[in-house]
Amino acid sequence: AFRLLFIVTVCDAVNVTCAEATTALQAWATFLLVVPTVINIVSVVFVVLTIVQITRLRRITDGIQSSTNWLTRTAVRASLGPTAKRALLEYARKKPGLEQYVVAPPTVASIDSGLPQDIGTVR
Repeated sequence: AFRLLFIVTVCDAVNVTCAEATTALQAWATFLLVVPTVINIVSVVFVVLTIVQITRLRRITDGIQSSTNWLTRTAVRASLGPTAKRALLEYARKKPGLEQYVVAPPTVASIDSGLPQDIGTVR
């Protein structure tokens, strides 16, 4: 590479024409211009794809949040039945982080009215 630079700077001293020196450097110049350009284009494509994925993810999470809110409101309005509450309590008892929040359901003797009673609550 040093000899090629020397040839370009001092063409007459080595008896090489400037056209020959340019031809000798043409492959390196092309390589040194094309490779960084390709890397930059690939980087821009990755940035654009990342932005597109983030916007899609925001739409998806907003939809999930909206659905969760509507399900929660519906569950509160409709109130859960005894079977669903029992299933939720069993699920919570099996999960390591949730078992501490589960309160035992009331005993049958403590139910004195004929109204439907909750079989258990979560603190």
